[in-house]
Amino acid sequence: STWGPEHSMEDLEQHTKQLFSAIEQKTKSLSQLQADITKQRKDLDDEKARMYAVMRFSSKIKLDVGGVKYTTSRETLTSIPDSLLASMFSGRFELEQDPVDGSFFIDRDGIPFRHILNYLRDPEHFESPIDPVTFSELVREAKFYCLPGLVEHLELSSMESKILDKEMKTTLFKMFPSGKRQFRLIHDSTRGITAAQFDNPVKAAATPTLTIIRSTAGHVFGAYLHDIFGSGSGWIPGSPENFLFALGNLTKHPLKLLSNGGEFGVWSSDGLHMGDDLRVSATNRCRPVTFTTIADGYASVQLVDGTVAGTPGTAEYTPAH
Repeated sequence: STWGPEHSMEDLEQHTKQLFSAIEQKTKSLSQLQADITKQRKDLDDEKARMYAVMRFSSKIKLDVGGVKYTTSRETLTSIPDSLLASMFSGRFELEQDPVDGSFFIDRDGIPFRHILNYLRDPEHFESPIDPVTFSELVREAKFYCLPGLVEHLELSSMESKILDKEMKTTLFKMFPSGKRQFRLIHDSTRGITAAQFDNPVKAAATPTLTIIRSTAGHVFGAYLHDIFGSGSGWIPGSPENFLFALGNLTKHPLKLLSNGGEFGVWSSDGLHMGDDLRVSATNRCRPVTFTTIADGYASVQLVDGTVAGTPGTAEYTPAH
């Protein structure tokens, strides 16, 4: 600007203030720009560090799991994206290595970990261990390592059944709360279909029972009895966890039915009677009367071929752990 005699000192002071204000704003903008550049550079350095860490995991990885040594690859450990191992070896975390052999220590049971690795290497062809102790340990470890696919695989494979295929097992397991989906077979219709032949092994097991029935037309239905069968006699209200089910294997409409609160919930002797709804002995019948409350997540459907009068059909009786 050019100033002549016609401009007062006040004008000059005002203009000077404006200049200083503009300079101050520019300085702030430059400082913010410098801070942004510094942050971007730090983010870039951090990303480089993560990339270097990932590259460090690209070859063989040695693990020390509870004292048991394993050798595997980063590709295997990160093959299930949301698992704990995938997170650990993603390169986003600094992991301490053994100064002698370079292994990474995981403070868990090392024996079932070999099954964890086998599952990660080939989940489609993974075979569950037969030994019950190892099986139980593996379920626990699969949950710890956040491998829901392996947990489901183990639960499905644990249930020995001549009636249920994998799809029906999956439908049935969804009806149970988490943690109540491991089973062992104690009786089926090939071992006898009379009330006494049913009662003896089931009462001896003294656990909750899952009864599965296939009608002569192929419809699969049954009941979960949370009460200990045979612990009393006569009619009892029964546990609120008891339910009837139809798997909808032919209709594609599964149904879970809960008790409506009637006093005739369970007849605890002479074959299984859940109200007058399901009767299991020489004749298997299903006619919802007491169990008429539809569980959340299920729609009302008509039960097809629910009564199997005059024929034993096929039945299995399995206690749930």
